[in-house]
Amino acid sequence: MLKRAQVPSGAVAGDLRFTIDREHPQRMSADGHLKGEALDLTSLIGRPLKIERIDLASDETALHVREATVEFLA
Repeated sequence: MLKRAQVPSGAVAGDLRFTIDREHPQRMSADGHLKGEALDLTSLIGRPLKIERIDLASDETALHVREATVEFLA
């Protein structure tokens, strides 16, 4: 999917690894951190979605959203 998508604007930095098991959500795991600014994800999801700022961090027990400013127009 991402190979065909247009490159979104903005910047992302960090190292966040995650695993999701849809059949067993309790098995989800994440490790690391990720920060982003000025991300326009409209072309990826087909709806207007802009992330002004995001700061994610994970430890052994949880994924923490330290900061998020998102604009989603329905």
